[in-house]
Formats: sequence, structure tokens, C-alpha cells
Amino acid sequence: ATALGASQVRARGISWVGPAGGPAATAVSVDWGDGSAVQSVAITAGAVPTVTHTYAATGVYTVTYTVTAGTQSFSTTVAVTVF
Repeated sequence: ATALGASQVRARGISWVGPAGGPAATAVSVDWGDGSAVQSVAITAGAVPTVTHTYAATGVYTVTYTVTAGTQSFSTTVAVTVF
């Protein structure tokens, strides 16, 4: 888990490497795990996607990152502790 001393969280430089010859990633979405709306960002060549979120309360949240590439989606999760 990642411990944070403030309620604001930033996810920057989310990295994804797809299969050789496969479709390029076109978007990343972040579910912050607190019931707020899922945040989506388009991915353009050479850009570093950055998303920011402020939690209303302390606690442990499961954040889910989903990358879209063509017609496929790939997800991973990370536990974030806000105190």
C-alpha cells in the first residue's frame, strides 16, 4: 500500500507496454475506489497522462487503472492509504 499524508493524490506517468504489433493505448481511466466518478484521459503520442483526485476522508482505497488499446482493455489495481 502507498501511504499519503494529504488527501490529494496524483497519478502521473502511467506506463503500459502492449504486445509487439498490437494496437497503441488510446486512453486510461482511473477508478479512485471511493465511489466518485471514474476519471478518463486520452493518451496521445509523446504525452504523459496525469490525473489528480482529492479524497473526502482518510482510509484505504483500491485504485483501479484501466488502459484501453483498440478494442481491448487491461486493468491493474493499487492500494492507497490516505491519512
